[in-house]
Amino acid sequence: MPRPTPIIRKVLVTAAVLLAALAGGLVYVVQPIGWRSSGARPDGVDPVRLEAHVRMLAETLAPRHWKRQDNLDRAAAYVAARLGEAGARVTEQVYAVEAAGRYRNVIGSFGPEAGERVIVGAHYDGAGPFAAADDNASGVAGLLELARLLGTGRTPATRVDLVAFTLEEPPYYDTEWMGSHVHAAALRREG
Repeated sequence: MPRPTPIIRKVLVTAAVLLAALAGGLVYVVQPIGWRSSGARPDGVDPVRLEAHVRMLAETLAPRHWKRQDNLDRAAAYVAARLGEAGARVTEQVYAVEAAGRYRNVIGSFGPEAGERVIVGAHYDGAGPFAAADDNASGVAGLLELARLLGTGRTPATRVDLVAFTLEEPPYYDTEWMGSHVHAAALRREG
C-alpha cells in the first residue's frame, strides 16, 4: 500500500481532529455530566411562598392581559408591595401606550444607588384569558423570592434591580411598548 503524501496526511489528521471534537461536543451536549443537579434547593428558598405568589397572580389576579388594566394594576401593586416588604427601593416606570392606557414596570433595587447594576426580570402580564402560571406568574414568583433572599442577606456590593415587566405578550410583544423594551430604552438614555 502506498504511503499518503504529507498533504493528504495533514488533511486526514485535521479531519480526524475535527471529527473527534464534533463527537466530544455531541456527547457533552447530550450527556452533560457536570451539570447534574443534586435535587437540593438553595438555602432559604421557600416553595410555599413561591406557590402562594403563583396562585395570587394566576388565580386571584387573572386574567392579566392588556385589556384588563384593572388586574394588571392590581398585579403591579402586589409585586410592588412584596418588593417593599423585602427591603427593596421600589420605583415604577409608568408609560402610555397608544390609545390603550397607562402601564407600568415595577422595579425593586438592592445595593448601592450608583454604579453598575445587574438586572433580573420577569413579566407579570398574561396572554388572553389564560392564568399564565407557567411562564409569567412563575417567573415573577421567582423574582419575589429572590427579593426576599436579597433583603435578608448581606447588601450586594453591586446594585441589583429586580424588574417586573408588563406588556410582554401579544399584541405588544416585540414592539416599542413591550415593558422590557421600554426599560432598556430608558437605561440607554440614562447612559
